[in-house]
Amino acid sequence: MPRRAVLALLWVAAGRGEEPFGNAEALLERVRERARENLARLPDYVCLQTVERSYRGGPGRPFEPLDTLRLEVALVGDRELVAWAGASRFEEKDITDLVERGTIGNGAFGLHARNIFLSAAPEFKLAGQEQLGELRTWRFDFEVPLERSTYRMRAPPRAARVGYHGSFWVEEETLDVVRLRVIVDEIPEELGIALATGEIRYRRVLVGEGEFLLPEASELEMISLTGETSRNLTRFGNCRQYEVRSHVSFGAAGSALVRAEGAPRLSLPARAVLELALETEIDPRNAALGDSVRAVLVRPIKEGNRVVAPAGAVAVGRLVRLERYEQPMEHFLIGLEFHTLQVGAQTAELRATMRRAGPASGLIEQSKRLDPTFEPRRKRPFMQILVNEQQRGQGILHWRAKYPVVGRGLRMEWEIEP
Repeated sequence: MPRRAVLALLWVAAGRGEEPFGNAEALLERVRERARENLARLPDYVCLQTVERSYRGGPGRPFEPLDTLRLEVALVGDRELVAWAGASRFEEKDITDLVERGTIGNGAFGLHARNIFLSAAPEFKLAGQEQLGELRTWRFDFEVPLERSTYRMRAPPRAARVGYHGSFWVEEETLDVVRLRVIVDEIPEELGIALATGEIRYRRVLVGEGEFLLPEASELEMISLTGETSRNLTRFGNCRQYEVRSHVSFGAAGSALVRAEGAPRLSLPARAVLELALETEIDPRNAALGDSVRAVLVRPIKEGNRVVAPAGAVAVGRLVRLERYEQPMEHFLIGLEFHTLQVGAQTAELRATMRRAGPASGLIEQSKRLDPTFEPRRKRPFMQILVNEQQRGQGILHWRAKYPVVGRGLRMEWEIEP
Protein backbone atom coordinates (compact mmCIF):
# COMPACT_ATOMS: atom_id res chain seq x y z
CA MET A 1 0.00 0.00 0.00
CA PRO A 2 1.74 3.24 -1.07
CA ARG A 3 2.39 5.63 1.79
CA ARG A 4 0.22 8.34 0.29
CA ALA A 5 -2.39 6.20 -1.39
CA VAL A 6 -5.89 7.37 -0.63
CA LEU A 7 -7.78 4.76 1.35
CA ALA A 8 -11.30 5.20 2.65
CA LEU A 9 -13.92 3.30 4.57
CA LEU A 10 -17.38 4.34 3.49
CA TRP A 11 -20.55 3.50 5.33
CA VAL A 12 -23.93 3.70 3.69
CA ALA A 13 -26.87 3.75 6.06
CA ALA A 14 -28.70 0.46 5.90
CA GLY A 15 -32.46 0.28 5.67
CA ARG A 16 -34.50 -1.10 8.47
CA GLY A 17 -36.11 -4.49 8.27
CA GLU A 18 -37.62 -7.28 10.32
CA GLU A 19 -35.60 -8.84 13.15
CA PRO A 20 -33.70 -11.87 11.82
CA PHE A 21 -33.47 -13.43 15.25
CA GLY A 22 -36.90 -13.77 16.79
CA ASN A 23 -35.56 -16.02 19.61
CA ALA A 24 -32.78 -13.63 20.71
CA GLU A 25 -32.11 -13.44 24.42
CA ALA A 26 -33.99 -10.89 26.48
CA LEU A 27 -30.74 -9.12 27.34
CA LEU A 28 -29.94 -8.53 23.69
CA GLU A 29 -33.41 -7.11 23.12
CA ARG A 30 -32.96 -4.74 26.07
CA VAL A 31 -29.55 -3.64 24.75
CA ARG A 32 -30.87 -2.99 21.26
CA GLU A 33 -33.88 -1.13 22.61
CA ARG A 34 -31.57 1.04 24.74
CA ALA A 35 -29.40 1.79 21.69
CA ARG A 36 -32.46 2.60 19.55
CA GLU A 37 -33.71 4.93 22.29
CA ASN A 38 -30.37 6.76 22.44
CA LEU A 39 -30.19 7.14 18.66
CA ALA A 40 -33.83 8.20 18.30
CA ARG A 41 -33.51 11.11 20.74
CA LEU A 42 -30.13 12.21 19.42
CA PRO A 43 -30.35 15.66 17.78
CA ASP A 44 -28.43 16.67 14.67
CA TYR A 45 -25.04 17.70 16.02
CA VAL A 46 -21.56 18.81 14.99
CA CYS A 47 -18.15 18.20 16.60
CA LEU A 48 -14.54 19.11 16.03
CA GLN A 49 -12.63 16.02 14.87
CA THR A 50 -8.84 15.77 15.31
CA VAL A 51 -7.12 12.91 13.44
CA GLU A 52 -3.51 11.93 14.15
CA ARG A 53 -2.16 9.78 11.31
CA SER A 54 0.89 7.52 11.54
CA TYR A 55 2.57 4.82 9.47
CA ARG A 56 5.00 1.92 9.80
CA GLY A 57 6.81 0.08 7.06
CA GLY A 58 6.40 -3.44 8.44
CA PRO A 59 5.57 -5.63 11.46
CA GLY A 60 7.67 -4.87 14.53
CA ARG A 61 8.68 -1.42 13.35
CA PRO A 62 7.61 1.64 15.33
CA PHE A 63 4.84 3.89 14.05
CA GLU A 64 6.09 7.17 12.62
CA PRO A 65 3.80 10.22 12.78
CA LEU A 66 2.67 11.53 9.40
CA ASP A 67 0.37 14.47 10.08
CA THR A 68 -2.65 15.73 11.99
CA LEU A 69 -6.03 16.78 10.55
CA ARG A 70 -8.67 19.04 12.06
CA LEU A 71 -12.12 18.66 10.56
CA GLU A 72 -15.69 19.45 11.45
CA VAL A 73 -18.03 16.47 11.27
CA ALA A 74 -21.83 16.59 11.57
CA LEU A 75 -24.46 13.91 11.86
CA VAL A 76 -27.60 15.21 10.15
CA GLY A 77 -30.33 12.61 9.91
CA ASP A 78 -28.68 9.55 8.39
CA ARG A 79 -25.89 11.56 6.73
CA GLU A 80 -22.39 12.13 8.03
CA LEU A 81 -21.08 15.47 6.71
CA VAL A 82 -17.50 16.73 6.89
CA ALA A 83 -15.74 20.05 6.32
CA TRP A 84 -12.41 21.59 7.18
CA ALA A 85 -12.30 23.29 10.57
CA GLY A 86 -13.26 26.92 10.02
CA ALA A 87 -15.18 26.27 6.79
CA SER A 88 -18.29 28.39 6.37
CA ARG A 89 -20.57 25.45 5.56
CA PHE A 90 -20.88 21.71 5.09
CA GLU A 91 -21.09 20.48 1.53
CA GLU A 92 -22.33 17.24 0.01
CA LYS A 93 -18.80 15.92 -0.55
CA ASP A 94 -17.12 12.66 0.22
CA ILE A 95 -14.35 12.87 2.80
CA THR A 96 -11.81 11.87 0.13
CA ASP A 97 -12.66 15.10 -1.72
CA LEU A 98 -11.24 16.98 1.27
CA VAL A 99 -8.43 14.65 2.30
CA GLU A 100 -6.74 13.58 -0.90
CA ARG A 101 -3.71 11.79 0.57
CA GLY A 102 -3.18 9.14 3.21
CA THR A 103 -5.59 6.79 4.97
CA ILE A 104 -8.94 8.27 5.95
CA GLY A 105 -12.32 6.84 6.90
CA ASN A 106 -15.81 7.83 7.92
CA GLY A 107 -18.63 6.20 9.84
CA ALA A 108 -17.13 6.44 13.34
CA PHE A 109 -19.12 9.57 14.10
CA GLY A 110 -22.53 7.96 13.91
CA LEU A 111 -23.14 5.62 10.99
CA HIS A 112 -21.41 2.62 12.57
CA ALA A 113 -23.88 2.58 15.46
CA ARG A 114 -26.87 3.08 13.16
CA ASN A 115 -25.82 0.19 10.92
CA ILE A 116 -25.31 -2.14 13.87
CA PHE A 117 -28.38 -1.28 15.95
CA LEU A 118 -30.97 0.06 13.49
CA SER A 119 -30.68 -2.45 10.66
CA ALA A 120 -31.55 -6.10 10.19
CA ALA A 121 -28.12 -6.89 8.72
CA PRO A 122 -26.13 -8.09 11.80
CA GLU A 123 -26.34 -11.52 13.42
CA PHE A 124 -25.64 -11.28 17.16
CA LYS A 125 -24.21 -13.61 19.79
CA LEU A 126 -23.88 -12.97 23.53
CA ALA A 127 -20.22 -13.54 24.48
CA GLY A 128 -20.58 -12.98 28.23
CA GLN A 129 -19.43 -10.53 30.89
CA GLU A 130 -16.08 -8.70 30.71
CA GLN A 131 -14.27 -6.18 32.89
CA LEU A 132 -13.42 -3.13 30.78
CA GLY A 133 -11.22 -0.92 32.91
CA GLU A 134 -13.36 0.00 35.91
CA LEU A 135 -16.59 -0.96 34.17
CA ARG A 136 -18.37 -4.28 34.28
CA THR A 137 -19.77 -4.89 30.82
CA TRP A 138 -21.66 -7.32 28.65
CA ARG A 139 -19.94 -8.19 25.38
CA PHE A 140 -21.80 -9.14 22.22
CA ASP A 141 -20.24 -10.40 18.99
CA PHE A 142 -21.84 -9.69 15.63
CA GLU A 143 -21.37 -10.55 11.98
CA VAL A 144 -22.68 -8.91 8.81
CA PRO A 145 -22.32 -11.23 5.79
CA LEU A 146 -21.41 -9.79 2.42
CA GLU A 147 -24.90 -10.19 0.98
CA ARG A 148 -26.38 -7.92 3.69
CA SER A 149 -23.49 -5.47 4.01
CA THR A 150 -23.45 -1.81 2.96
CA TYR A 151 -19.79 -1.43 3.96
CA ARG A 152 -17.57 -0.26 1.10
CA MET A 153 -13.80 -0.10 1.07
CA ARG A 154 -11.88 2.01 -1.41
CA ALA A 155 -8.27 1.98 -2.55
CA PRO A 156 -8.65 4.27 -5.57
CA PRO A 157 -9.31 3.63 -8.30
CA ARG A 158 -10.78 0.36 -6.97
CA ALA A 159 -13.63 -0.17 -4.54
CA ALA A 160 -15.53 -3.18 -3.22
CA ARG A 161 -18.38 -4.04 -0.88
CA VAL A 162 -17.22 -6.26 1.99
CA GLY A 163 -18.71 -8.21 4.87
CA TYR A 164 -17.49 -7.53 8.38
CA HIS A 165 -17.72 -8.72 11.97
CA GLY A 166 -16.81 -7.44 15.40
CA SER A 167 -17.95 -6.88 18.98
CA PHE A 168 -19.55 -4.24 21.17
CA TRP A 169 -19.54 -3.77 24.93
CA VAL A 170 -22.37 -2.29 27.02
CA GLU A 171 -22.20 -1.10 30.62
CA GLU A 172 -23.83 -3.64 32.92
CA GLU A 173 -26.01 -1.15 34.82
CA THR A 174 -27.12 1.32 32.14
CA LEU A 175 -26.78 -0.92 29.05
CA ASP A 176 -25.13 2.05 27.28
CA VAL A 177 -22.69 1.10 24.53
CA VAL A 178 -19.15 1.99 25.66
CA ARG A 179 -17.07 0.41 22.90
CA LEU A 180 -17.61 -0.88 19.36
CA ARG A 181 -15.06 -2.83 17.29
CA VAL A 182 -15.33 -3.58 13.55
CA ILE A 183 -13.05 -6.03 11.72
CA VAL A 184 -12.78 -6.58 7.96
CA ASP A 185 -10.52 -9.49 7.02
CA GLU A 186 -12.03 -10.94 3.84
CA ILE A 187 -11.04 -8.23 1.38
CA PRO A 188 -10.75 -8.61 -2.41
CA GLU A 189 -7.08 -8.95 -3.29
CA GLU A 190 -7.21 -6.19 -5.89
CA LEU A 191 -7.63 -3.60 -3.12
CA GLY A 192 -4.19 -4.47 -1.76
CA ILE A 193 -5.45 -4.53 1.85
CA ALA A 194 -5.11 -7.57 4.11
CA LEU A 195 -6.88 -6.34 7.25
CA ALA A 196 -8.84 -3.30 8.41
CA THR A 197 -9.91 -2.76 12.02
CA GLY A 198 -11.77 0.08 13.67
CA GLU A 199 -12.67 0.72 17.30
CA ILE A 200 -14.86 3.49 18.77
CA ARG A 201 -15.21 4.56 22.41
CA TYR A 202 -18.38 6.29 23.61
CA ARG A 203 -19.32 8.56 26.52
CA ARG A 204 -22.22 10.80 27.53
CA VAL A 205 -21.85 14.43 26.39
CA LEU A 206 -23.96 17.56 26.89
CA VAL A 207 -25.37 18.79 23.56
CA GLY A 208 -27.75 21.72 23.79
CA GLU A 209 -29.95 21.10 26.81
CA GLY A 210 -29.60 17.32 26.87
CA GLU A 211 -27.04 14.63 27.58
CA PHE A 212 -26.42 12.12 24.81
CA LEU A 213 -24.24 9.11 24.12
CA LEU A 214 -21.63 10.20 21.53
CA PRO A 215 -18.32 8.89 20.19
CA GLU A 216 -15.36 10.16 22.20
CA ALA A 217 -12.45 8.65 20.25
CA SER A 218 -11.75 6.07 17.56
CA GLU A 219 -8.84 4.15 16.09
CA LEU A 220 -8.54 2.88 12.52
CA GLU A 221 -5.79 0.55 11.29
CA MET A 222 -5.20 -0.79 7.79
CA ILE A 223 -2.57 -3.39 6.96
CA SER A 224 -1.51 -3.84 3.33
CA LEU A 225 -0.72 -7.14 1.67
CA THR A 226 2.96 -6.15 1.90
CA GLY A 227 2.78 -5.61 5.68
CA GLU A 228 2.69 -1.81 5.81
CA THR A 229 0.30 -0.36 8.38
CA SER A 230 -1.54 2.96 8.46
CA ARG A 231 -3.10 4.09 11.74
CA ASN A 232 -5.50 6.96 12.49
CA LEU A 233 -6.24 8.05 16.06
CA THR A 234 -9.28 10.33 16.20
CA ARG A 235 -10.65 12.50 19.03
CA PHE A 236 -14.04 14.24 19.04
CA GLY A 237 -14.70 17.41 21.04
CA ASN A 238 -16.58 20.73 21.19
CA CYS A 239 -19.84 19.00 20.28
CA ARG A 240 -22.96 21.12 19.87
CA GLN A 241 -26.37 21.01 18.24
CA TYR A 242 -26.35 21.60 14.49
CA GLU A 243 -28.45 24.57 13.41
CA VAL A 244 -29.84 24.50 9.89
CA ARG A 245 -30.17 28.28 9.60
CA SER A 246 -26.54 29.01 10.41
CA HIS A 247 -23.18 27.54 9.53
CA VAL A 248 -21.28 26.33 12.56
CA SER A 249 -17.48 26.31 12.42
CA PHE A 250 -14.54 26.31 14.78
CA GLY A 251 -11.44 28.47 14.88
CA ALA A 252 -7.94 27.04 15.29
CA ALA A 253 -8.42 26.81 19.04
CA GLY A 254 -11.85 25.21 18.72
CA SER A 255 -13.89 28.27 19.67
CA ALA A 256 -17.31 28.37 18.07
CA LEU A 257 -18.14 30.81 15.30
CA VAL A 258 -21.58 31.18 13.74
CA ARG A 259 -21.63 32.77 10.32
CA ALA A 260 -24.84 34.17 8.92
CA GLU A 261 -25.64 34.11 5.24
CA GLY A 262 -26.62 37.11 3.15
CA ALA A 263 -23.41 39.16 3.45
CA PRO A 264 -22.57 41.06 0.22
CA ARG A 265 -20.18 39.29 -2.14
CA LEU A 266 -17.90 40.52 -4.89
CA SER A 267 -16.16 38.80 -7.79
CA LEU A 268 -12.47 38.86 -8.67
CA PRO A 269 -11.07 39.16 -12.21
CA ALA A 270 -9.60 35.96 -13.64
CA ARG A 271 -5.84 35.85 -14.02
CA ALA A 272 -5.41 38.77 -11.63
CA VAL A 273 -2.26 38.56 -9.51
CA LEU A 274 -2.45 38.75 -5.72
CA GLU A 275 0.61 39.83 -3.78
CA LEU A 276 0.10 38.47 -0.30
CA ALA A 277 2.06 38.76 2.93
CA LEU A 278 1.51 35.87 5.32
CA GLU A 279 -0.11 36.99 8.57
CA THR A 280 -0.27 33.61 10.34
CA GLU A 281 2.90 32.04 11.68
CA ILE A 282 3.10 28.37 10.69
CA ASP A 283 5.04 25.86 12.78
CA PRO A 284 4.82 22.53 10.91
CA ARG A 285 5.95 20.63 14.01
CA ASN A 286 2.58 21.14 15.71
CA ALA A 287 0.28 22.41 12.94
CA ALA A 288 -2.59 20.34 11.55
CA LEU A 289 -4.25 20.00 8.18
CA GLY A 290 -7.30 22.23 8.21
CA ASP A 291 -5.73 24.90 10.44
CA SER A 292 -6.73 28.40 9.42
CA VAL A 293 -4.17 30.73 7.78
CA ARG A 294 -4.48 34.40 6.86
CA ALA A 295 -2.56 36.71 4.57
CA VAL A 296 -2.84 40.43 3.76
CA LEU A 297 -3.07 41.87 0.27
CA VAL A 298 0.06 44.00 -0.27
CA ARG A 299 -1.02 45.71 -3.52
CA PRO A 300 -4.58 46.44 -4.68
CA ILE A 301 -6.29 44.22 -7.23
CA LYS A 302 -7.44 46.25 -10.21
CA GLU A 303 -9.67 45.63 -13.19
CA GLY A 304 -8.71 48.34 -15.63
CA ASN A 305 -8.59 51.53 -13.56
CA ARG A 306 -11.11 50.23 -11.03
CA VAL A 307 -9.85 48.97 -7.67
CA VAL A 308 -11.61 45.68 -6.97
CA ALA A 309 -9.83 44.98 -3.68
CA PRO A 310 -7.59 47.48 -1.89
CA ALA A 311 -4.31 46.77 -0.17
CA GLY A 312 -5.01 45.45 3.32
CA ALA A 313 -7.78 43.08 2.25
CA VAL A 314 -7.48 39.74 4.04
CA ALA A 315 -7.16 36.35 2.33
CA VAL A 316 -8.45 33.49 4.48
CA GLY A 317 -7.44 29.89 3.88
CA ARG A 318 -6.10 26.73 5.46
CA LEU A 319 -3.29 24.21 5.55
CA VAL A 320 -4.00 21.37 3.12
CA ARG A 321 -0.67 19.49 3.03
CA LEU A 322 1.96 18.94 5.69
CA GLU A 323 4.65 16.33 5.10
CA ARG A 324 8.23 15.83 6.23
CA TYR A 325 11.07 14.61 3.99
CA GLU A 326 14.69 13.65 4.61
CA GLN A 327 16.03 14.13 1.04
CA PRO A 328 17.64 16.02 -0.63
CA MET A 329 17.81 17.78 2.72
CA GLU A 330 15.54 17.61 5.74
CA HIS A 331 12.54 19.76 4.93
CA PHE A 332 8.77 20.16 5.25
CA LEU A 333 6.30 20.26 2.39
CA ILE A 334 3.63 22.79 3.34
CA GLY A 335 0.50 23.21 1.22
CA LEU A 336 -1.69 26.32 1.51
CA GLU A 337 -5.10 27.03 0.02
CA PHE A 338 -6.92 30.38 0.17
CA HIS A 339 -10.69 30.25 -0.28
CA THR A 340 -12.01 33.72 0.70
CA LEU A 341 -10.93 37.33 0.26
CA GLN A 342 -12.44 39.70 2.82
CA VAL A 343 -12.84 43.35 1.78
CA GLY A 344 -14.54 45.13 4.63
CA ALA A 345 -18.05 43.69 4.94
CA GLN A 346 -17.79 42.06 1.51
CA THR A 347 -16.31 38.68 0.67
CA ALA A 348 -15.17 37.10 -2.56
CA GLU A 349 -14.76 33.41 -3.29
CA LEU A 350 -11.08 32.87 -3.99
CA ARG A 351 -9.45 30.14 -6.07
CA ALA A 352 -5.84 30.91 -6.90
CA THR A 353 -2.52 29.14 -7.47
CA MET A 354 0.78 30.28 -5.99
CA ARG A 355 3.41 31.04 -8.61
CA ARG A 356 6.30 32.10 -6.38
CA ALA A 357 7.16 33.04 -2.81
CA GLY A 358 9.79 35.19 -1.11
CA PRO A 359 11.83 36.87 -0.10
CA ALA A 360 10.29 36.85 3.36
CA SER A 361 10.88 39.83 5.60
CA GLY A 362 12.65 38.89 8.81
CA LEU A 363 14.06 35.56 7.63
CA ILE A 364 17.69 36.65 8.15
CA GLU A 365 16.85 38.05 11.58
CA GLN A 366 14.90 34.90 12.44
CA SER A 367 17.78 32.67 11.32
CA LYS A 368 20.27 34.63 13.42
CA ARG A 369 17.98 34.42 16.42
CA LEU A 370 17.75 30.65 16.10
CA ASP A 371 21.44 30.22 15.22
CA PRO A 372 23.75 33.10 16.36
CA THR A 373 26.54 31.77 14.10
CA PHE A 374 24.42 32.07 10.96
CA GLU A 375 25.73 34.33 8.19
CA PRO A 376 24.05 34.57 4.78
CA ARG A 377 26.34 33.51 1.95
CA ARG A 378 24.78 35.90 -0.51
CA LYS A 379 23.94 39.56 -0.33
CA ARG A 380 20.38 38.96 -1.41
CA PRO A 381 17.86 37.95 1.32
CA PHE A 382 18.41 34.48 2.72
CA MET A 383 15.73 32.05 1.56
CA GLN A 384 14.47 29.03 3.47
CA ILE A 385 12.08 27.90 0.78
CA LEU A 386 11.84 26.29 -2.62
CA VAL A 387 8.72 26.65 -4.73
CA ASN A 388 9.44 23.87 -7.20
CA GLU A 389 5.94 22.39 -7.41
CA GLN A 390 2.68 23.94 -8.52
CA GLN A 391 -0.66 22.45 -7.59
CA ARG A 392 -3.70 24.13 -9.09
CA GLY A 393 -5.68 25.97 -6.45
CA GLN A 394 -2.90 25.63 -3.88
CA GLY A 395 0.52 26.91 -2.92
CA ILE A 396 3.30 24.41 -2.17
CA LEU A 397 6.33 25.39 -0.07
CA HIS A 398 9.36 23.19 0.54
CA TRP A 399 10.70 24.63 3.80
CA ARG A 400 14.01 23.74 5.45
CA ALA A 401 13.50 21.85 8.71
CA LYS A 402 16.58 23.46 10.32
CA TYR A 403 14.54 26.66 10.77
CA PRO A 404 11.03 25.19 10.69
CA VAL A 405 8.80 28.14 11.56
CA VAL A 406 7.33 29.97 8.59
CA GLY A 407 7.23 33.50 9.95
CA ARG A 408 4.80 36.30 9.33
CA GLY A 409 5.60 38.52 6.39
CA LEU A 410 6.41 35.83 3.85
CA ARG A 411 5.66 37.36 0.45
CA MET A 412 3.71 35.20 -1.99
CA GLU A 413 2.41 35.76 -5.50
CA TRP A 414 -0.83 34.02 -6.43
CA GLU A 415 -2.77 34.01 -9.70
CA ILE A 416 -6.56 33.79 -9.69
CA GLU A 417 -7.82 30.79 -11.62
CA PRO A 418 -10.27 31.46 -14.49
